[in-house]
Amino acid sequence: MSSPNKPDVEAVSAFVSKLIVQMMDGNGLNLPMMQLPGVLSAGKRLGKDDGKQVMVEILRKVETAHPELWDLLLIGASEIVKERIRQALSPRKDVDATAEKA
Repeated sequence: MSSPNKPDVEAVSAFVSKLIVQMMDGNGLNLPMMQLPGVLSAGKRLGKDDGKQVMVEILRKVETAHPELWDLLLIGASEIVKERIRQALSPRKDVDATAEKA
């Protein structure tokens, strides 16, 4: 990540992902009040394009702790979305062509 806001992205993503993982573990919401001012300040310093990076980092950290995250996300997806995902993941003739034997 080449953003000048790397420490801010890390601070926000680590804070939010920790809260999500705690809830998914069944431990409820334990909001560390002493860290909150620093995280809010970091969030205010983030640029317009840093939001995507924060979300990617949050998903990575939560998915590491709970690999079933994708199952949970896809349960609520419509059949159209699921079909688009299947098409995107299926082998394509122009990309995944196998070598023919001569």
